[in-house]
Amino acid sequence: MSRFPGRAVGPVLLRATLTVGGISGRGAAGLNLINPAFEAFWHNHLTRANVHLVWSPQSTLSGAAGWETHHQVAVFVDRALYVRLVR
Repeated sequence: MSRFPGRAVGPVLLRATLTVGGISGRGAAGLNLINPAFEAFWHNHLTRANVHLVWSPQSTLSGAAGWETHHQVAVFVDRALYVRLVR
């Protein structure tokens, strides 16, 4: 997995990752997974919540069907419930 440097566009942070690997038992040896992911991340200062939008066009190789791409989209919100700084 490779995480590329993020870039700020106004209040939104854009990040990209690339995962490449092999999954056993798919009927295709070697490299059979390519999964890039693109994320837009926004932090709301009033609620201290983070809103994420992720798009991932995952491609897998199987011995029977060849390469197949499945597009995945996720929208989620996260927020720290408790934060304590330790000195």
